[in-house]
Amino acid sequence: MKTAILSLGGSLLFSGSFPDTDFINDFARFAEKISQKTRLIVVVGGGRTARSYITAGKKLGIKDPAQLDWLGIEATRLNAGLVKRCFSSYAYKKTLSNPFKKAKAKESILIYSGYKPGFSSDYVAAACAKTYSIGIVLNLTNVDFLYDKNPSTHQDANPIKKASWQEYLSMFPLFSPGMHCPFDPVAAEFCRKNSIKAAIINGRDFRSIEAFLAGKKYKGTLLERRVTTL
Repeated sequence: MKTAILSLGGSLLFSGSFPDTDFINDFARFAEKISQKTRLIVVVGGGRTARSYITAGKKLGIKDPAQLDWLGIEATRLNAGLVKRCFSSYAYKKTLSNPFKKAKAKESILIYSGYKPGFSSDYVAAACAKTYSIGIVLNLTNVDFLYDKNPSTHQDANPIKKASWQEYLSMFPLFSPGMHCPFDPVAAEFCRKNSIKAAIINGRDFRSIEAFLAGKKYKGTLLERRVTTL
C-alpha cells in the first residue's frame, strides 16, 4: 500500500470561532475511504486557535519566539486530538509528533500534531515525507491555488499553477510563529534541499484531492525544485 502525506491546514477546521464539525466529519469519512487503498499521514495545523493564543501571549508580554511557538504547538495538539477522535478503527490511537521517527503502527491513518519550536505543521509534514520516503506533500489549505497576491484582499490575484521552491521562497522569505501563508517557508526550504515536491489544493475539494492521489489532473499548484518563470 502506498503512503501519502497530507498537511491539513488549521484554517479548514474552523467556521467563525467554532470548529467546523461538518467539514471535520466529511474529511474523516473521505479519508477513511481513501485509506482503504492509500495509507494516510495527516499532519494537523493550528490555524485560528494557534494565532489567537500567540496573539494573547504577545499581549501578556511573552517575547520569546520559542515560547510563542509552544502555544501554537499546543493548539495543533488540540486540533489533532479533535480530528483523530472522528475516525474509527482506521486511525492509530495516539497522536504523533516526532516526524523523524517512523511510527510502529498497522493502522492506515496516522495523525500528527506540531513537534517543537521552529517546526510548523507544514515542516512536520515535510519531515515526515523524508522519514517515510515520500516524494511529495499534499498541502490542504483554504484556497484553490498559490496566488501572486493574497486572494482574500486582492480581487485581481492571479493563480500560479506551477512554481519552483526558489520562486516560492522569494514570495514568502521569512517565518514567524502563527504566520499565515500557503506553505511555511522553513518547510519550503527543507523541501527544496531534499527534493520534495508539494501540491497546494483546497482541502474542501475532495474531488481534486482524490484525483491527485490517483495521479490524475487536479485543481491546485505544484511546487518543486526546478526553476521556472512565474
